[in-house]
Amino acid sequence: MKNRGISIIEVLVSIAIIGGSIAVFATLLNILQLNKSGGLNFSAYKLAQEELEAVRSLPLSDLTVRANDNFANVFYNSGAAGAISDGTAISLPNSFELSNSTSSLAAVLLPYNKMADLTVEANLNSTSTAQKTGIVFRGRDNENYYFFYIKNDRIGLEKNVNGSITSLHETLQSFSSNAWYKIKAVAGGTSLSLYLNDNLFATVVDSSLGSGYAALASYSSSSRFDNVSLTYNSQISSWNFDDLSANAVPADWQRFGINDLPNGQGFLTISEPYGVSTIKKIDVSVNWTERGEVKTVSLSTMVK
Repeated sequence: MKNRGISIIEVLVSIAIIGGSIAVFATLLNILQLNKSGGLNFSAYKLAQEELEAVRSLPLSDLTVRANDNFANVFYNSGAAGAISDGTAISLPNSFELSNSTSSLAAVLLPYNKMADLTVEANLNSTSTAQKTGIVFRGRDNENYYFFYIKNDRIGLEKNVNGSITSLHETLQSFSSNAWYKIKAVAGGTSLSLYLNDNLFATVVDSSLGSGYAALASYSSSSRFDNVSLTYNSQISSWNFDDLSANAVPADWQRFGINDLPNGQGFLTISEPYGVSTIKKIDVSVNWTERGEVKTVSLSTMVK
């Protein structure tokens, strides 16, 4: 039987992968040396490493060429959020406020990830129903999720797949600002059931997104939530926020992310350095501002 030879390109790729691993290890040693007492460098490194591992876990077909793009396959909190004293709360004395000062969707993640079949429900109240407020489920990152929402004249479900938003269902109905409504999403396989005030109003079939995070989410400048519940793997978790101090977030919701760094930004570049689609180079960088200077942590690896 003839032995198969090793091609030049395979040797080069092997060397590149080994070199990439050495580079990552060396970067970690440098950061540890610089941060014996802790600091933002190490936090930034952990975010870069998380992204690198998250991208490497994706199928090779999902690793499309891109340059300085948003992070992929990781989901971070965005917007300002915390408990507030609220005399109108469903469960007195507090509700949970999510504020958004941007045109993007703000989200606060619930515990657990890679959730496929789940039930998530919440009471919500928006100061301006001109903008969508609701719950995200099966959220992979900021550009891949289902969003079940209400706004002033409709209730609906949309999906965001690789940054492209598509409406899956809309029902025209009036909703008032500063009024409480209860919504619930039940995901089982490709079946997505939507409830308003405990009444089923739509079931949608879609297979675009298989698993991910659940989150409270809003485009509105200020939205409030109460009696949030998540059922996953036959376990029920619920939060009414009444034991929290002002501006506090439930301990099991806390997650350090890019937005927690001063002026934090994350960039992902995927290239094909050898001109073939079966070999990819992944470059990840995290930028932030510290003492008036822009700092950067960068990591790279090869996959095939």
